[in-house]
Amino acid sequence: MIVGEADTRCQFPRIDVVFVLLAVLAFTSHCLADVTLDEALAKLASYNGPSVEGVDRSTLTGMVMCGYQGWFTAEGDGAPHAWFHYDRRGGFRPGQCSIDLWPDLRELDDDEKYPTPFRHADGRVAHVFSSLNRKTVVRHFQWMQQHGIDGAFVQRFTPRPDAAAYFDQITTVLAHCREGANRHGRAYAVMYDMHFDARAIDNMKQDWRRLVDGLKITDDKAYLRHKGRPVIALWGAAFTHRGWDAAAAKGLLDFLKNDPKYGGMTVMLGVPAYWRELHSDCRNDKAVHELLLKADVISPWNVGRFGRLDDVAHHAEVRMKPDVAWCRERDKDYLPVVFPGFSWHNMQPDKPLDQIPRHKGQFLWRQYVEAKRAGATMIYQAMFDEIDEGTAIFKCTNEPPVGESPFLTYEGLPSDHYLWLAGTGGRLIRGEIEPTRRVPLRDGRDFFPPIRINPGKSDSPLAKLAVDELCTFLGQLFINPPLRCDAVNDLRVVLGTPQSSALVRQAVEQGKVELPTGDDADQGYAIKTIDGVIYVAATTDRGVLNGVYELLEAYGVYFQISGERMSDRREFVVKSLDVARVPAVKHRGLCLRDGLLLGKSDDDVKHVRELIDRATRMKLNMFQTFDKADVLPDVLPDEQQKRWQMVLDHARSRGMTISTEPRADQELPDESPERWFPRFQCSRQEQTYRDEAESGVERLMLPCRNVSGMEHHVRYLAEFTWDPQRTADKFYTEYVRRLYGEAAVPAVADLYRQYDASQNEPDAPPTLPDVPTTAEGLDVEVWVAAVKRATEATGRQQLLDSDRRAIATFGAVTGKLPGEGRRWANVMTGRLKVRCLYLESMMALNRSLITFDKTARQQNIEAAGKAAAEHACLSLDLARRAIDKYTVRTRSDRDAVAELEVQVHDAIGRFLGELEGQPTP
Repeated sequence: MIVGEADTRCQFPRIDVVFVLLAVLAFTSHCLADVTLDEALAKLASYNGPSVEGVDRSTLTGMVMCGYQGWFTAEGDGAPHAWFHYDRRGGFRPGQCSIDLWPDLRELDDDEKYPTPFRHADGRVAHVFSSLNRKTVVRHFQWMQQHGIDGAFVQRFTPRPDAAAYFDQITTVLAHCREGANRHGRAYAVMYDMHFDARAIDNMKQDWRRLVDGLKITDDKAYLRHKGRPVIALWGAAFTHRGWDAAAAKGLLDFLKNDPKYGGMTVMLGVPAYWRELHSDCRNDKAVHELLLKADVISPWNVGRFGRLDDVAHHAEVRMKPDVAWCRERDKDYLPVVFPGFSWHNMQPDKPLDQIPRHKGQFLWRQYVEAKRAGATMIYQAMFDEIDEGTAIFKCTNEPPVGESPFLTYEGLPSDHYLWLAGTGGRLIRGEIEPTRRVPLRDGRDFFPPIRINPGKSDSPLAKLAVDELCTFLGQLFINPPLRCDAVNDLRVVLGTPQSSALVRQAVEQGKVELPTGDDADQGYAIKTIDGVIYVAATTDRGVLNGVYELLEAYGVYFQISGERMSDRREFVVKSLDVARVPAVKHRGLCLRDGLLLGKSDDDVKHVRELIDRATRMKLNMFQTFDKADVLPDVLPDEQQKRWQMVLDHARSRGMTISTEPRADQELPDESPERWFPRFQCSRQEQTYRDEAESGVERLMLPCRNVSGMEHHVRYLAEFTWDPQRTADKFYTEYVRRLYGEAAVPAVADLYRQYDASQNEPDAPPTLPDVPTTAEGLDVEVWVAAVKRATEATGRQQLLDSDRRAIATFGAVTGKLPGEGRRWANVMTGRLKVRCLYLESMMALNRSLITFDKTARQQNIEAAGKAAAEHACLSLDLARRAIDKYTVRTRSDRDAVAELEVQVHDAIGRFLGELEGQPTP
């Protein structure tokens, strides 16, 4: 039930069915397709079978309730439609099916197994279960009891009340669920998955009357209650893809809560994830909140709203916590949905298999932890048996059939792992155990053994930094926690020099690892996998640190000066690596702007330190600054001197060499705000670097006055100085692949090359001289030059057209990218959109200058001011929109916003004031 995709819960072959609940009857061979409505209705009766005490069915609080679809049928089970929800487009055979997980039937008896056209690897016939089989459904509730899951919301749908066959099918399933809940001490409740239009609501009311009249369902011992009343769940309210009639929906809740015979219910509403803000998957209708105020329990649908481990905490922070607060203020209970993963490749082949990975339960466990921290006191677990959307938690096999249809497994975990995990999640929600980031141990087994690291014995700052950085990033990359240890067994990573690590020394002496030699070998490193252990070895601690960053990039980090691009978190596996490198240039680094290095505040110091850290991770080793005496004519105040020294000390602690140069020897920086926007000039860098390398230079520096427009330039510098064969052309391809993802190549790489070839040089920003107040002022040299410059400007329109094409290119590929790739693509698209607004603002400003001059010469100054003000107003509005839209990700981006504010927006505002006859402040 992923909203925004096809809603498979509603896709039944016979949508015009009636809802009636059957009495608890053993499954017979009677063909349900032949049953009449009268025959089905005649089966209605209250439950009189055995019922045991179990969970507290008087409250939802502290409970984990599963969604139970019960919609699977098999050939030979008597259903009117064989292979229902197993098949795709009428076929259930290798290459044509709709399930991505295969059920584990080892505990089922022979009369619960149905043969299929699929085969296991050893040639055995693959079997499936049927939800119409009483023994199987009752067994499912036994599994819930065995693993501490409290019960199930049994799904019902709301078609027309006149299709007896399908009515008999779903009612049989519900009868089995009721028996299972009673026999095994579980709770159950009816959940209507429905549209909220008048017709569907009338159908649902009719069905509910039959349940109450015929089955006496709300009197059943196992039926769930909350706040002293039986619970009824209504799923689908206010979704944009569902029918909606606000008045009918309110009438339904009034009926269920207040009708003297069929009311008296506690109503749970299943709603979109964005129900509070009324956008995205939720209808933008204030009547939605009016309906929610009538409900008792609110349950937002979270499946598909996030898909990465690192997204879970963010979702809880921005969605769950405000949801919980809203509900508490209005005396509503909050029932969030958690899910183990998602996949529906066989149902929709254009979708990837394992679309949202499970990470051996870590993804689900993280949701329980964050829900608890957000304040949730109850959980809706999606889903018990939904193997066709890959959300099932019941027993599934690690040995599915082979052939044309691919299937997921439980990654080698026991088939009951997710049942156990959901039960453990219930203990967490009830406060019986503490929330932990890692999945709890089960029977002493750690499903995510630590990455054991032996760091050697060096106490140098660089050696400590190396192991700290390795542990930090491994902890972000992998589910397995990094663990420093002195042991020699079960190691995964060994790092150090022959002097600091006996293990490294032994590997070198045995000839298994060859340390780098030659010029600059002190910065080089060797990385090699030996007998399942990765060695990071060097002759110096600085070399070890460089090797650590190489290792991390091999595992999915992509270091940039504006931030790291991380791969999705997963389980750690030792890679086979054999790398030996030394730099081709001894000193590699950046020339900082004065203001950054001097620092005007503690915040400046923090972000310059961050800049230094990121440069270090790209294996750069030098920072060049201007001599402080040339920066300020007077002696630095004590506080500024202190900050300046803090920055330099931090750089040295990273092994950086500090170079100070007189200002006279430096090219003055370009102060145009445009320097903050992306510029693509790696081919120029390549030529410059090659010329320098051929002359034997030992130092290559890149002026780094901005970050957002220079990040790929810094990355190219870092790569070239270790690999002089790296061409700009090849760099763009690899850069796009690593940053955005494979699907972005070649379109985005070609885009970068096109920008590079066009030089990316727009016209200089227009100058804004004082607006003439007399006819003579029109001939002042400064004014004439400004108008001439505005008239001859053409580069902005060309760049604007290029940016618009680039935005369209990113738009075409972004949806195909992985999560992190989409994020970086959105960052670049945001920057390009800002530049479009900026360029349009400058072009409008040019038109204002030209219009004023032309109108003033043809008419008069007063008419010119009025005519030009219209263009200046547009320019000012576009500048404001550019500032508002700027993607603020780094300190330098915030600097860009400030400069756009002062140098562009405020300057245009003053110019507009002069046009309108206001005095210049």
